[in-house]
Amino acid sequence: MLLLLPPSLLLLSILVILVQSQFPRGARYIWLVGIGGIMVAWGSLFGIYFFLPLGLNVPFWGTFSEALVFYVDAVRWVYALTILSVTASVLLSDLPHERLRRPLIVVGILTLAFLGVLAAFSATPLTLVFIWAALDISEWVALARSTSSIQAMRSLTFGLTTRILGMLVLLWAGMVSAVRGMSLYSSAVPSEVAPYLALAVILRLGVLPVHLPYPQESLLRRGFGTQLRVVSVASALILLGYLARLPAPLFWRMALPIWIAALLAAWNWLIVPNVLDGRVFWMMAGAALSILTAMAGDQEGSVAWGITTLTAGSLLFLLRFEHRLLRLFALAGWWALSSCLIPDLLGRAG
Repeated sequence: MLLLLPPSLLLLSILVILVQSQFPRGARYIWLVGIGGIMVAWGSLFGIYFFLPLGLNVPFWGTFSEALVFYVDAVRWVYALTILSVTASVLLSDLPHERLRRPLIVVGILTLAFLGVLAAFSATPLTLVFIWAALDISEWVALARSTSSIQAMRSLTFGLTTRILGMLVLLWAGMVSAVRGMSLYSSAVPSEVAPYLALAVILRLGVLPVHLPYPQESLLRRGFGTQLRVVSVASALILLGYLARLPAPLFWRMALPIWIAALLAAWNWLIVPNVLDGRVFWMMAGAALSILTAMAGDQEGSVAWGITTLTAGSLLFLLRFEHRLLRLFALAGWWALSSCLIPDLLGRAG
């Protein structure tokens, strides 16, 4: 049960804010309760680090008693820590803004953190699919309420469809792995399943359609929007920590389109007029490097790329570096880092 302490603290904070918002003077303490809950959950996550690994089976699903399984190891722990750290940054950076006095916005940010931590702790495909579905519902409701454009709703529907396909691909990979008598979350994951895992991650990254920003006037555009992007991407990149090395011929067939997507995303990030509109391009470029590293068999390097993408990206989005020269420096840093890792990447790929 120690495993569920961080998400339980987040859930408790959400309930306190909902009750507090019913009182006339409760609005002035909403931000304080939110940031307090995040910091306590953050501290509890550090506490369970000394007890890793931890596992938990949810017992009340009858014939599906093995369906909901939660497990924490080093890979899941660092992604959960990243999600909570970004959440704290979102609340701290938005402190001067009036919107954080609105309980639903703070509740939405904390709910995304709650779902993100549960996604990080999910140890079976079906468990992760349930969390992904909850995230998709949250995004659908938030975007549908913030826009009345028919074109935006069509793009939203298309994006939801691709993410549902990602769920189905993950379930298929889980079934193939189960038939072979192996766990999908282990170092012995079948190499035949690895391409399905990579495809599920690509479909779940939320980059199709490639560009779906929040409307300029939306109150959710900055803090909640950044939180949603980070949690959605993190919940997909977690799978890469368990991706088996692909055979060299298959690696090169999949690597070429991913490299092209990374370069196009980097270029669009550089030229987009608003850094908030460019969030999806930053995530695409960083996630592509994480996927390539995982397919080459370097799971630790893939996790490092994923964490760097999420933390550096959230900093850029929250501080809003609008000057293109600053964005160029960010890309130069990425290129310098990738130049150090590319020889090792090519060597691993054969």
